[in-house]
Amino acid sequence: MGGMMGKLLVFAILFSLVSLSCLAELTADAEIVEQSIYPDQSARFTITINNPDKIEKILTVYSTEAEWYAETDPSIIRVGKESSLDLKLKLMPNAWAQFGAQAVEVYIDSSAGDSISMQVPVYLKRYGREHKDFEPSVELKVTFPATIDPRGPIPLEIYMRNRNGLSMESLDIYVMSRHFSDHKTVKLDSVAERKESLTLYLDSLTPPSTEDLTVKLMYNNKTVNEEAIEYSVLGFSNISTREDTIEELFKKVVEYNVKNIGNIENKETYRIKTSFLRSIFTKTMPKAGMAKEGKEPYLEWQLGLAPMAETKLVVTENYRPVIYGVLIALIMVMIYFLYRSPVVVKKDVIVTGSDPHGISKMKVLIHIRNRSQDLVEHIKVTDMIPSIADMIQEENLGSLAPEKVVRHDKKGTIIKWELEALEPFEERIITYR
Repeated sequence: MGGMMGKLLVFAILFSLVSLSCLAELTADAEIVEQSIYPDQSARFTITINNPDKIEKILTVYSTEAEWYAETDPSIIRVGKESSLDLKLKLMPNAWAQFGAQAVEVYIDSSAGDSISMQVPVYLKRYGREHKDFEPSVELKVTFPATIDPRGPIPLEIYMRNRNGLSMESLDIYVMSRHFSDHKTVKLDSVAERKESLTLYLDSLTPPSTEDLTVKLMYNNKTVNEEAIEYSVLGFSNISTREDTIEELFKKVVEYNVKNIGNIENKETYRIKTSFLRSIFTKTMPKAGMAKEGKEPYLEWQLGLAPMAETKLVVTENYRPVIYGVLIALIMVMIYFLYRSPVVVKKDVIVTGSDPHGISKMKVLIHIRNRSQDLVEHIKVTDMIPSIADMIQEENLGSLAPEKVVRHDKKGTIIKWELEALEPFEERIITYR
């Protein structure tokens, strides 16, 4: 016991002379919590870090000595501007650690480029006869993706190393997070290593988030070790389109069923190629805008689809109104040609004499033409002269004489001619004065 007390006294003096070398403005002090340990225990220290700078710094604490593992609480160390921070440092020996008194080199690096190194004293004790009953002590390392894709299997690797001679027949492994819950019981022999590979699954529609995954080791209802890892759920969105086409006479209807296969909202511009001529006869539901890419015109919708939401876009190309219009015009032309008069009559007047009071004489020409391909018979032509004028009775060679001339004081003069027939496309001219 005297030798042990002497070694502890030496370590107390050694710790009072802890060497610090500051490469920048960070400063750090270490306070011993537990330095004399067995191989299945951890040396514990409180590190006070002072940041006099005017910027926040993110710190990394580690040891380059292969015989020791360094852990800190909190695991992510942020020290604010012009402030200080206390963190808990644990040093755990591995199978190659040397027994006895020793100084372990610890480094503190900051995101600003500062670096501090310090030596902390540790005394690693051997087990004596009074330590036949081992306390469970298991080194734990967890490997898990920082970003997980909910659409596929997610691997989880758990490494365990028993630090002492305690053989654990039933070591419980608990996996816990907001998204996962799993449990497995394994056997871990004394001073043995073991790896467990688990495959986890997640609902493919799980929304993106950042969570902590905790792996806990328990033996006889007591926590032996645990580790928490931060992970993020990947956000994704894929647009799926199904087309249904209905084609009728001079009409085409296309339904586009657009679906967001993803776990985040999709705000996307959906386009369908068209042409200027087609766009004239196109109707859409909901109403689409027109856009151009180069010289190519497109129908365009601005979509906002929630995860797994679906919308329907209907594009109708209808040429029927144009066809109907053309057919109606053709029918009207046909009706016109079918029911129009085969005989065309045109009347011309030529002034042949005048006096100081105005026109005194005129010649009237009546053109009668058969515009059909058929013979037209029994044609009667009637003309009327106002009461202010009189017809001059004369015989003109080559001109058809009227069949009847009726004079009326108020209504004027009515002249009638009769033609026996007109050959196809034949034209006759009747004249009188």
